[in-house]
Amino acid sequence: KIMILLVPYILGGEVNMMKVIAKNFTHENKKSELIELLKELKHYAIKEKKCIKYELFQDSDNETIITIISEWEKINHLEEYYKSNYFIGIVDKISELIRKESEVNIHSILE
Repeated sequence: KIMILLVPYILGGEVNMMKVIAKNFTHENKKSELIELLKELKHYAIKEKKCIKYELFQDSDNETIITIISEWEKINHLEEYYKSNYFIGIVDKISELIRKESEVNIHSILE
């Protein structure tokens, strides 16, 4: 249910800073469990994988939509995060809590 397409954004031969926006669609009775798992990922991303910023948001119109916005300085930090056993293990748990496939978009920051 979670699909992540990692595409390196290269401008002028250098990888720009990245923002990842991941929209998760859960069930009302699974929302708090999902949020706890996302908080675990936040701690791991910032402490272990050099994530600059990682924030959780709840949709103001639909409380079962939880969005992550994270910021990464280098594409290889993001790749390491997505390939880590910790991330894969948490994503397996998250996939059981969501009602449809998560939407993940990766954006390069234009200067």
